Amino acid sequence: MKKKLMNKGKASVRETKWENFRNVLKGGSKKNIVWLMLFSLLMSTCFFTYVNAFINKIMPRDELVVTINEPSVNPQGSEVWIYLIDNTEISKEQFDAMEKTGGWEFRSREEWNYGNNVILGKNKGSSITIPIVRASNGGISVWCRASSGGIDTDVNGEVKHYDLFSEEGAYIQIMPFEDSFISILVTIVVYLILAFFVMILLLLMLSFFQHIYVNFKEPQYEYWTVVLVLFIGTYLFDVIWYRKGIVNFNAFGDQTYYWEVGGAFAQIGLTRETIVEGLKSIACYRGYGNFVPSFIAQFIGNRLHVDAYIVYFLFLSLTNAVLFGYILPRIYEIFHGKKVFRWQILMALCGFMILYKGQLVGILGDFYGLTLYLAGALYAILIFRTGKRRYAFASGACFSLCLTIRTSYLIGVVLLIFLMVIVAALNFMGKLQENNIYMMNKMPAKRVAGIVIAFMISFLCVCIPQVYINGLQGHRGLFAYDKDGVYGTQSTTLLEQSADYALRGYLTGWPFPINDKQIHSIRQRAGYRDDKEMTMAQSFDSYAKSPVDTLAAIIKRVFAMADAKTNVLLPDESWYAHTKYYIFSTINYVFIATALFTFLDKRLRQLLYKKAELLFWGVILIGPLAPLLAAKVEWREAIVGYLFYISYACAFCFAGSIYDEEKKRAIRESNFFPFLTCTVLIFHTVSLTMYHY
Repeated sequence: MKKKLMNKGKASVRETKWENFRNVLKGGSKKNIVWLMLFSLLMSTCFFTYVNAFINKIMPRDELVVTINEPSVNPQGSEVWIYLIDNTEISKEQFDAMEKTGGWEFRSREEWNYGNNVILGKNKGSSITIPIVRASNGGISVWCRASSGGIDTDVNGEVKHYDLFSEEGAYIQIMPFEDSFISILVTIVVYLILAFFVMILLLLMLSFFQHIYVNFKEPQYEYWTVVLVLFIGTYLFDVIWYRKGIVNFNAFGDQTYYWEVGGAFAQIGLTRETIVEGLKSIACYRGYGNFVPSFIAQFIGNRLHVDAYIVYFLFLSLTNAVLFGYILPRIYEIFHGKKVFRWQILMALCGFMILYKGQLVGILGDFYGLTLYLAGALYAILIFRTGKRRYAFASGACFSLCLTIRTSYLIGVVLLIFLMVIVAALNFMGKLQENNIYMMNKMPAKRVAGIVIAFMISFLCVCIPQVYINGLQGHRGLFAYDKDGVYGTQSTTLLEQSADYALRGYLTGWPFPINDKQIHSIRQRAGYRDDKEMTMAQSFDSYAKSPVDTLAAIIKRVFAMADAKTNVLLPDESWYAHTKYYIFSTINYVFIATALFTFLDKRLRQLLYKKAELLFWGVILIGPLAPLLAAKVEWREAIVGYLFYISYACAFCFAGSIYDEEKKRAIRESNFFPFLTCTVLIFHTVSLTMYHY
């Protein structure tokens, strides 16, 4: 009896689990299931290079026997150059496994500087047996030259003769099964099977998130513990990665320059005169903050006789830990009144590092600048929430340090300071409601004055070294500065060069330049020649003369900002049509589409975000990103945008909805799955019109 009751209980649990699984997409279930199927199919097609390789392996094979013979036209030699088999490059292992008679040799692309590995035969009467797939692409591709001879091919007893002589050089494809549809049918079946497994995986994930236990306890932890764990974990990752070998580490962009300048000041026995001359030679458009981390790392390394990079990784790891373990979660807590879960912090970090893994070991100052920019904004909010002078001091120092590293944040810092003044004025006039996040506790004028003074003192003190460096270079100012002829030209500033480069048709700059003829036509239509550098006024004049084209160019740049095709810093490689890049892009597009949907759907927007929160992030984003709309796009400068839509909007706001039944119901009943599928497909479509290979 007891056993019977136990079995009945187990059956009940199984039924409950199955009922949960069936109701994963409840709320428009049939529609959502159809769209999830389409999304799964779209995901499966992104694995096309792996699918193609798999199909080539499972398809039946035949043997193609190639025999060198006399050509019937203009015989000048007897060479045979085979460079592709089944439309794929030939490997040394393939060549070694083939049956051969006479003289055949394998030549690698690296050794002979060819475009492909090739098989070369020269002796008349020599033959080679090549396994080919029984499909429309099965066969060989041959390079024809003036020294080429003739060949006979034999497949299942069917012999054909080919003359390979070509005066100018040509290519022919010998494909015995060119009318076969078998591989196409197999391909369709494989994609459908793959899509089925992708859908099952997605359903299991959705089932887990849908039916997660909701009677949870609010997360209770100290931020310093999260920061410590992230710091140790990131540092160990960096060191292990470095010891194993980081591809293209410290070998591109401005990284080498930053490291060398820092190292020059870290040498033992420097004189004051040498230091002054070194400061005079620093690039005026790069603030001293760019060189401080590399200087400290090499200063310590030189004196303790340790690897300076190992020391340097301490600074990057700490920056990473503070950004993801304290700054972002603390901003969320201020607006939502509760902490995010630890797994959301990990998701925020991992999601962001899909695109910016190179920031974990990068010598460039982008990550420092981003962290200080957001830290200054966080402490600015805390000024209003607490009225404490230490937050004013910290905010001023962070904003100023940020500008010593990246002056591209100048507009953002100015906007944030301006917003602080406006909010303070509204507080004093009593215009803010009591529940407003920016509502300042009533403070005496003396405390307000102390806050302002603390902010100004810390801000200006950080500027002092840059003021000194600028003075040595004959310039008066608080920050690094731009001037005519500063980089690559004699007549324009660095900012003007960027705008000029954009109007030559380049949507983006390093590391993935994208040329666009429509944007180039804006310049040409305005009457400006390509052989003359444009000033900023001339750039804006060009845009003003073609307002519709300008609007289209801005939309293209907005898309290009988010369309990084591979990790932004490491490795330094060009995009080409391969599965890994399509998967990389798809993951990125899923993040973008998810964040975008939460803004466009009114019900979700009201559930997931606070009005004050959207105002805060709007100001945060517009400062660094707005200049990119008129100049070429630099993904490193768009880094704050990635951090927001991947880490904050998706990992914190959207993912956190699994603990709230109302939010989960809103997502189920919305058109999220149709939107996600269509948007990802549209993004791929637009992207593939921009990238040429």
